[in-house]
Amino acid sequence: MRLDFEPPDPERFPAVRLGHEAAARGGTCGAVLNAANEEAVRGFLAGELRFTEIAECCARVLGEHPFQTDPTLDDVRRLDAWARQEVLKWACA
Repeated sequence: MRLDFEPPDPERFPAVRLGHEAAARGGTCGAVLNAANEEAVRGFLAGELRFTEIAECCARVLGEHPFQTDPTLDDVRRLDAWARQEVLKWACA
């Protein structure tokens, strides 16, 4: 059996693009994206978000977070909680 792989289409798979952007920017982006994704998936499983809204919600939270290039552990914890709250606000709007 042969498997052929092609680069993912960022239009079809926006979450892949978000992951690449967060990794390239560094700082607090990875923690914020992870927290937003976990909360958005939880919202999807609870019937509060559509599947197609997960990446959209994560992108908004990532784009609006107070970015820090060299965060402390306390900064990461604070932004993790902030990102989760932002997803809850977005899901309930």
